[in-house]
Amino acid sequence: MNKLVTLMALTATAMFGFVSPSYVDSSPIYDGCDDVSLNGVDIKTLTADSDASYGGTVTVFLQLCTDILNNTQHRIHFDTKAGFANDADRDNDGDVDGDDFCATTSDDTFKLLKLANGATFKIGPALNAATEGADFIEWVVPYAALGVSGGDKILIWADAYRNGIQDRAPDTDGTNCSMPNVLSEVLELLVAS
Repeated sequence: MNKLVTLMALTATAMFGFVSPSYVDSSPIYDGCDDVSLNGVDIKTLTADSDASYGGTVTVFLQLCTDILNNTQHRIHFDTKAGFANDADRDNDGDVDGDDFCATTSDDTFKLLKLANGATFKIGPALNAATEGADFIEWVVPYAALGVSGGDKILIWADAYRNGIQDRAPDTDGTNCSMPNVLSEVLELLVAS
């Protein structure tokens, strides 16, 4: 049976070329619940997927270790344009030097702020993108808001802040850069076609 399925897939590829999937799921980033204090900012997991139906959306799910507390900020960052985290000349000045090491690569940032009074404030190109639960935030962002289309690559990372304490997923490698500088510091997602 497996040989028949493989033969059918090869025949379809030969006849129609490679067909990109209409739904793509990333490998989850497990950050754990022991790298910062449990004050509402410790990130447990970061996952993402893309779905090409209905104009296309990218969904990012941030699972926290505790309930979202007042006075917290959670951000999701998207690197979607030229100058990815693994490019040597990230500031595009023609030189590979110290200015490239911690270059900001975030093209779009979505924020969910929970204020002292418990009110939620959302910032980003797709203002209604974030949905919050007691201990999670889910962003559903249209392809158009990110300027991406099927086959593009997106690099994603998240951070959380409260009272001077922060967590990041994936974790950085200890270089004190606030933005990623190697691919192991991002979640990589192929945009579904």
